[in-house]
Amino acid sequence: MNLSKKEKSMLITSKPNCHKLFLFIALLFICSCGARKSMFSDNSIHKGISKTEFIEKFGTPFSSSLEEDGMEILEYKEVVDVREYTYVLSSKFYFNNSELVKMKQEENEPPCANQIKLRN
Repeated sequence: MNLSKKEKSMLITSKPNCHKLFLFIALLFICSCGARKSMFSDNSIHKGISKTEFIEKFGTPFSSSLEEDGMEILEYKEVVDVREYTYVLSSKFYFNNSELVKMKQEENEPPCANQIKLRN
């Protein structure tokens, strides 16, 4: 097969574009099909873990509170996708004497755009 210099040049320059397009489509497909899972789903949480170690591992909580009996509650919120269902997962961790003793999780519908209030 005899190709002119121009035709060879077009073949050479079109290959990288083809690869880039394939990579872009593959990346788009992977990102759109992937599901966000809870950061607490890897079974690395166990009773007795210290509050300090917990916060180092999972970051600053959304909120924290202290009950009358001395139990401290750290609450984390995250958006989780399962197939076509998106929800806000609220995870509460109960610490007594700075050790994890209990965990509770609750699913909530994500807020509608008109329900979101921005802070000034």
